[in-house]
Amino acid sequence: MSSKIVAVIPAKKNSVRIPGKNKMILCGKPLYIWSVELALRMEIINKVIVSSDDHDLLEACLFYYGNHEKLMVVGRPKELAQSDTPIWEVIEHIGSGGIIKPKDIIVLLQPTSPLRSYNDIEKAIYMFLRTGEGVIPITKVNK
Repeated sequence: MSSKIVAVIPAKKNSVRIPGKNKMILCGKPLYIWSVELALRMEIINKVIVSSDDHDLLEACLFYYGNHEKLMVVGRPKELAQSDTPIWEVIEHIGSGGIIKPKDIIVLLQPTSPLRSYNDIEKAIYMFLRTGEGVIPITKVNK
């Protein structure tokens, strides 16, 4: 079985500090949409999974992007939408439904990190494929 490259976009409904932050508008689009559109455009990504406890957000994904065969939405139970829920539990939940296979490669696209490019993600994927090591992007900030 060959590995698939799967983008996971975790977009819970409420944040303790900023309720509804994943739906906040940046340059005319909700934050989560930046991640969805980027992942759908990338040929190297085989599957795009949006995980959320926000029914309206999942419905909007299907309404606007449901014609893309690689898009899937997964409802997230409340116990996995808490402020202290580790992301690995969310991914494990998706995997328990058989949507993610053990050999699949996960690309985590946080909605609250929209300032990344197609090239950045593609380079990170190729780096992982070449080395087998996890990739975490870090950017120098000038004051």
